[in-house]
Amino acid sequence: MNANQIDYLQVMGIQAWHLKKAVYGAELMVIAAPEAEQPLANQLLQKMLDVLEREHVSLTYFHDGIDKQIRSINPKMLLVLGKTAAQALCNSSAALDQLRNQTHYYGETHIPLIVTYDPTELLQNPVDKRKAFHDLQRVLLCEPSINNILRDS
Repeated sequence: MNANQIDYLQVMGIQAWHLKKAVYGAELMVIAAPEAEQPLANQLLQKMLDVLEREHVSLTYFHDGIDKQIRSINPKMLLVLGKTAAQALCNSSAALDQLRNQTHYYGETHIPLIVTYDPTELLQNPVDKRKAFHDLQRVLLCEPSINNILRDS
C-alpha cells in the first residue's frame, strides 16, 4: 500500500491495520488472507475486530513464514480468517465450514485456534456474516488458560 492509499483510507476514517507493528506476547493474533487488503474487505475486518474489543491484538497476513512469526509473537490465541490459512494452520484439507465451530490447537505449544470467514468471502456471501459473528463470539468466550487446563487434564 502506498502513501496515497494510506492517506485516502485515513481521510475515510479507515485504519490501515496491516501497518501496525506486531504485538509480541499478544493476547490474540489475527491471521487474514492477503485479499483482505482491499478497501471494503479491510473496512469489514476492522468492524470484526472492533467486536472483539481486545487491547493486545497482532494482525498479519497469511504468508510462507507465518509459523516463525507465530512463534516469535507467542499469542495466547489465534483467529484465522479464510480457507487457505485455516487449512494450512490446522494441517487439514477439510472445507472451511468443517473447520469452523471447533477449537483447534496450533503447534507444539497448543495455541487455541479458531477459524472463520475471510472478509472478502463475507462481502461475496453476506449470508455468512451471521456465522462469522458466531465465530467472533467464540473468540470472546474462549479463555486460553481454562482451555489449557482442560486439555492437559
